[in-house]
Amino acid sequence: MSVRLIETVTGRTAGTLSEFMQALLEGYAQPMLYRTSDFLHLDNVVKAAEFGKNAFAEKESLINDWYSKPIAHRQGIEFVSLPYSLFSPYSYSVIASGNYLYKGALDTSAGVDFRLESLATFDPIFRNEGGDISISSWEKVPYVDKIAMPICGPGAPNFGHFLMDGLGAALALKSSPYFNDDFTLVGGHLASWQEDILDRLGLLKNYTPLPSHTTFRVLLANTMLYGHLQFPTRFVRPVFDLLRIGVAVTKTDQTKIFINRGVSKKRFMRNRSQVEEMLIDYGFRIVDPTITPMNDIVQEVSNARVVVGEGGAGMAHVAFCETGAKVLEIQPSTFPDGWTRQTCGVFGLDWYLCACAPDVLSDHDISEGIEMAYSVNIDVLKAALREIDNDKS
Repeated sequence: MSVRLIETVTGRTAGTLSEFMQALLEGYAQPMLYRTSDFLHLDNVVKAAEFGKNAFAEKESLINDWYSKPIAHRQGIEFVSLPYSLFSPYSYSVIASGNYLYKGALDTSAGVDFRLESLATFDPIFRNEGGDISISSWEKVPYVDKIAMPICGPGAPNFGHFLMDGLGAALALKSSPYFNDDFTLVGGHLASWQEDILDRLGLLKNYTPLPSHTTFRVLLANTMLYGHLQFPTRFVRPVFDLLRIGVAVTKTDQTKIFINRGVSKKRFMRNRSQVEEMLIDYGFRIVDPTITPMNDIVQEVSNARVVVGEGGAGMAHVAFCETGAKVLEIQPSTFPDGWTRQTCGVFGLDWYLCACAPDVLSDHDISEGIEMAYSVNIDVLKAALREIDNDKS
């Protein structure tokens, strides 16, 4: 049967989260919806990019996209309950009976691109039959008589997505008075760093790693499961606050740190060694989140008053900063996604941008797996630091 997308559910709409959860526990057997109240705009918290003030580049045209781009925000979060539904640990898809694919778990109204045909390339339950995407029979799919809630969407392997896509909702559910043995948190096999995060949040003992497609009495899904990282809401605050509380941070003189992207070649900074050498001269410490233990990262970031970093998942760590810290994001001008800017707004941090012109990739770059490359203009970076950090003229 062909896949049919559903944007949301029709039927009963709960007026409060309490009503929604009580109906689930009482065995309400129809689809149900609960939507949180609207979130405030963050325009008054995060400044739009202003050339020479909080946005720096060799030429103003490199940041023109930031001038007209509105501050991204969500108008609330939607929770849905879907009776007798299937969860896929391959694509993190949520499929309701009748082969209805809940689009909110894979796409958002905030503009995250979604291509249905891509599911058939890595999830064996989907088939692409001449452009028609269908779903294999559920007959042999295991059934579990529980209410299941995914902890994340298809971005789960990425550090930033794992922390910000759905985990806040799972933590809220686990912390509610309604959570009992009838509920379980679900997803795929966890890497060691993912297990560590769930353990620190007190969620690991309630987590069921699924080896294959599984059906549940009810699937509890929400619109944070994918793309919430691009436009995070206040749901991410408890996740980072609890992780930070779990580390005995030793307060030191406030420091300056640079967060790099390790060996990643997605957005490759060609002259990183030159950038790091200059930053060390300016009193910065270098932090590579891919090899630094969580406790050490929390310690470093919590004490940082200035954070410079390469745009990417590692910038999620700025959420451990004290309110009022300054964050300078370095990234190619063709990648103005703005999610670090939004995170800074949620956590009360001052965001700055250093936009760099992307390079034309050579055949050698492509053979090395480089997807995007750029070089940082050192003079532009120094100008940004003079604006941000009054300690260095």
